[in-house]
Order: sequence, then C-alpha cells, then structure tokens
Amino acid sequence: MDFYVRNKAAIEEYLKSGEKSGNELYLGLEFEHIITEKKSYKSISYFEKNGVEQILKDLKDFGWEVVTEKGKVLSAKKGRDNITLEPGGQFELSTDKSQDLVEIESCYLGFIKDMRQIMKRRDRDMLAIGYHPVSKIEDMDYIPKERYGFMSDYLSRKDKCGINMMKGTASIQATIDYVDENDFIKKFRAANFLTVLFSILFDNSPVFEGKIWDGNLARVHIWNNVDEDRSRVMPGALDKRFGYDDYAEYVMGKPLVISLIDDKMTYTKDVPMREVYKDRDIKAAEIEHALSMFFPDVRVKKYIELRMCDSVPYPYNLSVGALVKGIFYDDENLNYYFERSLEATDESVQSLKDKVIGSKDIPIEVLDEIKDLLKRAKDGLSEEEKRFIDPLIEMFEKNINIAKLVKSQLKARGTESFEIVSALKNQLD
Repeated sequence: MDFYVRNKAAIEEYLKSGEKSGNELYLGLEFEHIITEKKSYKSISYFEKNGVEQILKDLKDFGWEVVTEKGKVLSAKKGRDNITLEPGGQFELSTDKSQDLVEIESCYLGFIKDMRQIMKRRDRDMLAIGYHPVSKIEDMDYIPKERYGFMSDYLSRKDKCGINMMKGTASIQATIDYVDENDFIKKFRAANFLTVLFSILFDNSPVFEGKIWDGNLARVHIWNNVDEDRSRVMPGALDKRFGYDDYAEYVMGKPLVISLIDDKMTYTKDVPMREVYKDRDIKAAEIEHALSMFFPDVRVKKYIELRMCDSVPYPYNLSVGALVKGIFYDDENLNYYFERSLEATDESVQSLKDKVIGSKDIPIEVLDEIKDLLKRAKDGLSEEEKRFIDPLIEMFEKNINIAKLVKSQLKARGTESFEIVSALKNQLD
C-alpha cells in the first residue's frame, strides 16, 4: 500500500475542500500586538503580576470567554472573534471572516475598546509594531505552551533569527478565498509576485534589538533567516504552475518539526512529513496541523494567507484588508497581476526582497510599482470602502511607510530612547 500517494492525495483534497462559490468569497484579517510596560515599553512575561495571563483573564469582564490548556489561560473568544497568543505573548485577534470591511473594522475597534480599559487597569500598553521596540530577545519569555519549546529548540539550530521571529515579531495576516484550482493558482502566484510591494507598504519595524534598523523590512529580514525549509518564497511558487499537487508535494517532502499523531503532539524534528506518516493514512486534523507548521510569505490552508505585512496601527491595519480586497477580489486587477507574475521567478522576487532589505532607499521603479498598485486597488473597491485605503495612500505619498516616518523622527531627535514610540501604538489613549 503506497501511503505517500494516498496521503499526498488527501492533502490535495483538503486544499480543494477550501473552494468557495463566487458569492461566498470572504476576507479574513489577523492582527498581532505586543504587550509592554506602560512607560518603558519593555517586554512583560506571561507569569508576572499584571502579565499576559492576567490580561487574558481580565477579558472575562468584557464578555470574552477565556480558554485554558493544561490549567493555563491561553486564548479567549467572543462570538466568532478569537484571541490567541504567539510564542512571546503577542496578542493575535482573528476577526470573523467577512465580505465587508466595515464589519471587520467594527470587530477590531470593539477589541481595542476592551483592551484599552484593561491596559489602563494593569498599567500596560499594546503596540502595533513589527518588532519589539525596546527589549532584546534574551529578555523576552515564552508562554507556557509545549510546542513552542520544541520549536525554539529546533529553530535555534536552523538559522540565526528563529528565536527573534518567535518572541519578537508581530504581523497582520490576510486570508483570501478561492473558487477552484485555477483561481487558486492565479491568486497564489499573484500574491507571491506582490510580496515585496506589500512588505514595503506595511514596513513598521524601525528598530531591531533596541537599535534603529538602517535598512528596510527588519521583520522580513528576520523571516528570511528562520528556516529555509519553511519560510521565504515557497520554492516553485513562481517557477512553475503551482497547484494543489505542488503544495502537497512540498509539505510532504519537508520536516514538520512537531507532528500531530493520533491527537498527540510529537517532536519529530527533521523527519520529513512523508516519513512521519509512511505507514498510516493521515487524518484531516493532522493535515490541518501540518500545514500550520510552514511559514512561507504566502501560505495555504483552506484559504490563501498573506503573511508579509508588519503589524501597523489603526487605521492602517484596515488598509491591509482594503489592498487585498481591491486586488484579489477584482477580476481585472487579479488578471493583471497574474499576467505580470508570469515574468517573475522565485529568484527574482527573493533577490528584490534582499535588495530592498539591504538598502536605505527603495528603488524608484519599485516606488512606481507601488503607486500603481495603490491606484488599482482603490479602483477595485466599492465607493463605501475606498476610505479604508486612503490612509495608506497618504502615508505612502508623504513617508512611504511608518518605519520611514519613525526613523526620520528618531534621527532628528538624535536619540534612540524611543520616547516617540507612541507613533507606533494602537490608539489606546
């Protein structure tokens, strides 16, 4: 019995099961935030007084249901909105999928309203920023979740920034639905092609390990140096027709690090997925877990997930949704960028990314591409939703992105004290 063939087919079928009808295409946004001390902006731990666990518990006072794992509070939910924790205690809000940006905005502002009161109560603050502005990585603690211990052990051996990624970063992720495999191929390819432009627009990592980052895209630099088996541009994404079978083949050939086997998390380290399940049929829950163990710029579960945007404050975070909707849910724009992507390769996109990271300036031709992208996205939105992309357009025209703005302010003051870190904050005051 060839379990490789059967399991690869099972993954393909899992991806196919994510297909939606044309009138059921939704947008999802996930907003990550870093919780800090109020005045110093230093990291706080899960366990300390007024720490991450206590903040989660406080959410009960505002109608959230907290969820425990092995006696520890690690998530919360209200209706169809969910709060989970990243390895360093970063708060991630996943709003309910919607076709309406106004509805997503309402969910996010409701979350902010609740968190504002808790932050005041606990003398804490919540930042929307791509990398921790003050604390160094050795001063940040992990939350008490066994899988993060396994991941820390594994990634610390793979490359230089795995631990920085786990404990110090925060992002905004957007999810895109697809109708069928052809629609999947177009959206997946176009998303990979646009990776660098999205990263530049939402660069909000002006500091790294307590010092001003001289280049661009510090968080993207971190992800470039996590694990070549599971980050960066997925191999083949732009070099060939990349369908369900290609994605399944990719994950089957790579290490899972942590595998779900009969409802138990097992530290399988560098054993490829095909070997982990070489003598058994893989279950749907095991596929779901396996797909979550890969972190490329564009990831697939039962939807396409864009992972290249730093966490940014409101209202710029809603601009992520506006940009995604205006491009990927507008047929003309999607077709345009799919056709453009046929000129690109994995190497050309990764090389451009590396060039932008290592330079203080952004090439003029890239800025022109971004300007055109913003115009096309706005044209692809309804009149009611155009307002969500306007703040992003204004920021681009004046400063390019928040990181550029903040670094210019810091350098003008001749300080790295981050007294103006309020420019990075969610609007909690």
